[in-house]
Amino acid sequence: MTASLAAGVLFSVSVSAQAERHSPEERAKRITDSLKTSLSLTDDQYAKVYQLNVEYINKMRDLRKDDRDQRKEQVKELRKSQVKDLSAILSKDQMEKLKSLRKEQGQNWKGHHRNMKQSS
Repeated sequence: MTASLAAGVLFSVSVSAQAERHSPEERAKRITDSLKTSLSLTDDQYAKVYQLNVEYINKMRDLRKDDRDQRKEQVKELRKSQVKDLSAILSKDQMEKLKSLRKEQGQNWKGHHRNMKQSS
């Protein structure tokens, strides 16, 4: 998994049918492993980010019960909260790199989504 994809996965934490095949712990480990590489996490940071990822994956799963409009706003608030919690764990440089990776991943996703529409 590329570093930019890892950043996107961290913030997206999608709850698709494929993602449901893996436990929140398995998904959190995969995401955190990728972030460890891309952000050079210390062992202490890794443990904290892993726990944070498990928590947010579970919260995102719980949001599936809400209607689409309500869920959209809740996901937005949850992501803001996640960024705030991450900023308490990561260094300023790591947060800047994460933001950069997230932006890059977003641009890659838009290009991928555009290509998917054209091939339809």
